[in-house]
Amino acid sequence: MPERGTLVGGGQRLPGGLAQRGIPHPAAQADGYRQCLVGARLMLRQIFIVSTLNFRSLRQRLWRSLVIVVGMACVIGVLLFMLSLTEGMLATYAKTGDPGRALVVSAGSQSEGNSVISRSVWIRR
Repeated sequence: MPERGTLVGGGQRLPGGLAQRGIPHPAAQADGYRQCLVGARLMLRQIFIVSTLNFRSLRQRLWRSLVIVVGMACVIGVLLFMLSLTEGMLATYAKTGDPGRALVVSAGSQSEGNSVISRSVWIRR
């Protein structure tokens, strides 16, 4: 337990004899609601302190953090590549072709992408 007047966290001092686990919220008003502004300031202060501690320790875990960031960037890049490839193929299939032309596909295939007709079969007919 820190003594009275010792430094705590980022240069903050404990007030006269209070431990860090004091009253976490302001006292409730008569109607049962707490003051919203005080709770929001307390929450923002806590977010600031936790973020500051995380940024201070970033140097110690730089390579681990960098591996995670690069890995996530690669995963997102592959996902975007696959989605753009799919959209490009769908757009190509939708925009190509003339209604006056017929496509010859092999027996049993559902689309032109699955059809395979060898040159020898085509020449014989």
